[in-house]
Amino acid sequence: MDITAITIGEFTIYEILWFFLIYSFLGWVLEVIYQAAAKGIVANRGFLNGPVCPIYGFGMIGIMLLLNSVFDAPAEKISAVLVFLIGLVVATLLELFGGWALDKLFHARWWDYSNKPFNLNGYICPEFSLYWGFGTVLAVRLLHPFVARTTVDVWPKEIGWPVAIMFFAIFIADVVITVMIVVGLNKKLEELDDLRASMRTVSDELSTALGNHSLQTVQRMEEGRIQVALARKYLEEDREKLSQDLREKVQDLLDRENEIIDEEEVLYKRITKGKIFGPRRLLRAFPDLKIPDHMALIKDLRNRL
Repeated sequence: MDITAITIGEFTIYEILWFFLIYSFLGWVLEVIYQAAAKGIVANRGFLNGPVCPIYGFGMIGIMLLLNSVFDAPAEKISAVLVFLIGLVVATLLELFGGWALDKLFHARWWDYSNKPFNLNGYICPEFSLYWGFGTVLAVRLLHPFVARTTVDVWPKEIGWPVAIMFFAIFIADVVITVMIVVGLNKKLEELDDLRASMRTVSDELSTALGNHSLQTVQRMEEGRIQVALARKYLEEDREKLSQDLREKVQDLLDRENEIIDEEEVLYKRITKGKIFGPRRLLRAFPDLKIPDHMALIKDLRNRL
């Protein structure tokens, strides 16, 4: 079977591959522009490291194929009202499924419309559904004909096929790398939470050991540094009031707390390094990112950035 001869709707496999890549890239450009205009942040706006937002590629291809199969006519010839309604429904469902799937897979909310009226679990909202509808009309009526006649329709397939395959290989590798980064981020956040739990335990022991001179339980690493400094000062000023055993116990607890702080610092640096690849890029690309189990840590990481 000649795969190059297979058609789905009005598109060949070759056209589907290239339109997916093109619209994924254009979607990424749109996201970068929106992020810069709306929030003043210039960042690689996408789940993946490369300049692509696959949800736009899937959305555009799905809408074009649906329009063609239902109405048996080129998409750009179909009523703008129908294109608007179908685009609104398909894009909204795709956004809903994409947000839900990413949430379940990675336990993180990559976008959140919770502050928008009539939103559904923060995944979708009427305001953006309308944007998708109008955007679909513009894309189908104006953008797609231009893209087709200036790219896929004129590129020699002898060159287009190997280039498309190369880009898809890079795309798949990017997906694998990004999944590893996100899984690694979750593990690092869990490690940080474990360290903070250990620090609270040490702080409670310090408070108990120092009795009436106890210090408040540590909630953040910066407070841990303050507590260590205060406890050391207390030891220096009131050393004669403490027994040898108590001095040794408090000193041991202080040493343990210092070790925890050092480990935290190492983990923070590992998470926040790398502007192009890694967790730092994701934190900048998704300012509304929410990881419910680690929101305090996410806030601290953003402050460090």
